Amino acid sequence: MSDEEVCQEIGRRLRAERLRRQLTQSEMSELAGIPLRTYKRLEADGSGSIATFVAAVRAAGRLLGLQLLLPQPELPERRNPLTDIAKRRTARKKLKPNDNDLERNRLP
Repeated sequence: MSDEEVCQEIGRRLRAERLRRQLTQSEMSELAGIPLRTYKRLEADGSGSIATFVAAVRAAGRLLGLQLLLPQPELPERRNPLTDIAKRRTARKKLKPNDNDLERNRLP
């Protein structure tokens, strides 16, 4: 399916969900908090912003479906340059010999 076809299918599915819930387009747009014309376009051909789509999905009571579609990723730990500097300084301090080490390593 092309992107356009996917958007059209989303519009059809939103329409089917609205009809399943026995709501008018006006009622659905009001529940979603978006203008009626915007909702009609979303339902007609899937056009609209992500915010419009999310509002309509929430109004349809299907927000959990988005969580299933896009589960929370396991992201690698973010590197923080300041933390890296602190770690390097700590490592250098550990490697630096202290006075007792110098005394023990002196030649007789």
